[in-house]
This record gives sequence, C-alpha cells and structure tokens, in this order.
Amino acid sequence: MRRKIMPRYAALLSAALLLAAPAARADIITETIDFSATGFYVTSPPYPSPPYDQVSGSVTLSFNPAVYSTGPVISFSSTLPAAYNSPISYSFTPGGSFGTLYVGNASCFGSGYCANPNPPPDYLASSTLLDIVLASSQVVDYAYVNYTPADGSAVFFNDDPSFTFTTVPEPATLALLVPALAALGFARASSHARRRLLSAS
Repeated sequence: MRRKIMPRYAALLSAALLLAAPAARADIITETIDFSATGFYVTSPPYPSPPYDQVSGSVTLSFNPAVYSTGPVISFSSTLPAAYNSPISYSFTPGGSFGTLYVGNASCFGSGYCANPNPPPDYLASSTLLDIVLASSQVVDYAYVNYTPADGSAVFFNDDPSFTFTTVPEPATLALLVPALAALGFARASSHARRRLLSAS
C-alpha cells in the first residue's frame, strides 16, 4: 500500500510547491527592460547636435507595483560610454493605470533632467535616463529617453523609444521549482515501474 501512495503523494507535493512559489513573493516584480531610441533633440538653444543619436540598452530591476520604492537597479548596460551609465538607480511611483518608472540619477527623478552638481567626469549622473509611464507592468503609455553630454551643456531627449519587457523568475520560485520537477519525475518513473511489474506478473 505504501508504494502505491508515494508516487501520488510526490505529485501532490510537487504541485503544491509550484503553486506556493509565486505566491511567496507575488507582490514583487522583477523585470528586464530592453530599450532603444533613435533621433535625439534639444529643446533650448544653441541646439547642438547629439553626440549619440542611437542609444540602446537594458536594465533589470525589482519593485512592488503597489507601493512607492526606490533604490539601485540589479543590472544596467547601454551603448552610451561607461561614464553615462553610472550610478544608476530607479524609482517607481504607483498611480494612474499602473505607475511611473524612472531609471537614472536619483536626484533628478521627477524632473526628467536636472543640473549637474559635479564637474566632469561625474556629469554621467546628471540626467534621468529613462522616464516611463506604464499602463501595466509590461505596457508603456508614454516614455522618454534622455542623456547629458560630458560638459553638461544640454540634455538630449527622445520621446519615441521602443521597449521589450521580460519577466525574470524570482530566486524563491526557482529554488522550489527544481525539487518539484524532480519529485514529479520520480513519481512518474515509479508509476511506470509499477505498471511493468504488474504486466509481467
């Protein structure tokens, strides 16, 4: 009797683990956002030409869409020089259809851009790189990509960027998924073995 119960028990346990994993941190979203923008412009004279007219990159971050949060991103990269790429933080404010996400210099969040408090080479952090108003966790309502050149003379804007969103599994989910799949495999193998024994007898 015990041998008959074990495969079923293992299968039920695996299903429970799979259901419990996303519930453990259902409030946290971890996403990778790939972005690209072409055709930057300046809104004030002397209207210099953008040093980089094609910008693309990727940022991975975790946030709770129900509450305001801010902090460092998990990872960030872009085609801008390294100086433009750090330090990078994020800020999320819920509201409207979903919320507003900023990625870039934390002191500039909410303004789109701000004056550079430090001389070069610290100019890199003088702009909000991404300003995204989200209709849902993976649908953009409208957005901007901005960056500031080395001398801080201008802020270059793009109001028509493209985005790709990828949900990243939480570590807790992955940790539970592996033993759950292993248990399912064991249950299935035991079931097949039992059937072979019964057919042989």
